[in-house]
Amino acid sequence: PNLSGQNQAYALHQLRLIKSGEREIAVMAGLLDSMTDEDLQDLALHYASMPGKIGQSDENLLGLGEAIYRGGILAKEVPACTACHAPNGQGNHLAGFPRIAGQPIAYTVAQLKLYRVGLRTSDENMNGMMRAVASRMTDTEMEAVANYVLGLY
Repeated sequence: PNLSGQNQAYALHQLRLIKSGEREIAVMAGLLDSMTDEDLQDLALHYASMPGKIGQSDENLLGLGEAIYRGGILAKEVPACTACHAPNGQGNHLAGFPRIAGQPIAYTVAQLKLYRVGLRTSDENMNGMMRAVASRMTDTEMEAVANYVLGLY
């Protein structure tokens, strides 16, 4: 993922989940074991203070992605992404919703698919909201949203 500019509280929560083993990420295995909670807080603050990066989107998917991001998919009861992640993708720090602007397409799609099949459960403090949303989306819809999100800043 692109952690640059990520909301500090969200990043800290994810780091704690990874360290405890509740969120399994093979490449992170063991990297946080020796870190204290203060170290994790410092790491989250470091990432929050970094500027975001700009990537390249697939123009053919941007229209659909924008429509879903801004308006949701009413027929499938998929809410607009803006409701939690804000119109610019910066998230909502106070409510605990992460910054998703500028995330790599492959990462966003992979996370949505993990939510869809229930292998990512880090939305437990939001009543499984992302698992429910992702379960109603097709691969194409996920790819479209991911392409749109990449260009948000």
